[in-house]
Amino acid sequence: MAAASSAGRTLAPAEVLGPGGARVVDLLDRIAVRALEPAALPVAELARRTPAGTVNLPLAVVGAGTAAHVADQVDRSWMAAVERRRSAPRSRLAAAGRGLELEAALNLAMLVGTGPVEDDGLQLEARVFSGARLWLLGGAVAWALAGGEDPFSSWAELVSFGLWPVGPVGDRLVLGVPMASSVELTTTRVVN
Repeated sequence: MAAASSAGRTLAPAEVLGPGGARVVDLLDRIAVRALEPAALPVAELARRTPAGTVNLPLAVVGAGTAAHVADQVDRSWMAAVERRRSAPRSRLAAAGRGLELEAALNLAMLVGTGPVEDDGLQLEARVFSGARLWLLGGAVAWALAGGEDPFSSWAELVSFGLWPVGPVGDRLVLGVPMASSVELTTTRVVN
């Protein structure tokens, strides 16, 4: 994928997006090729560094269907904090005259991030899983472009490898995993 400049020069997506564009392209490339997380990826550590701050709960790694069913039980105050941080870089980018770059990055994220999700045969859950990951990816893309301390960076890594960090549900931090993931699954695995 490339774009043409007004001088007729071909530009790579990272150039078009400007500062932070390379990070956006890196995240989207992993999603596009459906990269499986490397064995050394510190999944539990990354999951606990949520966009709303560190959550020190045991990690429950669950399948896509289970994650979709518990998503509406996520702690509401935590979710409000994530939403505030998710929207924060947009005004900063607009004030810096980078609104078009943000829109281009979000459009790329939507094109790449809405691919199929392999699950346990439940199509509704697959759509919920895909939509929730896309919502998180939107925050990650905006923060990557805005620069500075990025509260979405840890979860962006998980999302870019096809995982869905759901959030705190009751006394657990839930991470949704598609069936094709290399993260070891039982029905529910709790990592202390």
